[in-house]
Amino acid sequence: MLDRLSQADRICGAGALLALVASFLPWYHFDSGSMRVTSNAFGTGFLGDVVFFAGASTVLLLLIRYRMIAVRNSSFADDPRTLLIAGLTALGAVVLQMLIGINGSGAFHHMTLGIVVALFATGAMAIGGRMQSTHLGSRHSRGMR
Repeated sequence: MLDRLSQADRICGAGALLALVASFLPWYHFDSGSMRVTSNAFGTGFLGDVVFFAGASTVLLLLIRYRMIAVRNSSFADDPRTLLIAGLTALGAVVLQMLIGINGSGAFHHMTLGIVVALFATGAMAIGGRMQSTHLGSRHSRGMR
């Protein structure tokens, strides 16, 4: 199956899988007395959930597009903008989460590796989605003429 994927789909898919993994990594840490408390994407609020679901939806869209999952009406999977929208939504959620912090603690306060990995992963999703939308968009516009 990997040989059928375009470069944009590979970038987008790898970013989506990495975003899914980053959702489970610690995003923030706090020192509470002698203990260190960490919080992953699901403990940060709904923005972490947005990253997880955008990554999952990107993987599902790619599986539907390449007929690994059969769906009767899969026209939404063939739309060149769907991966771009998912990538930009996830990237916006990570950037907003970085600016807000956890519980409104402020920008870049107590961040750990997980949110940085999520930032790069969602950036890859957005770049792959952009590459896909320009590639397929130009192919669709040539076919319409």
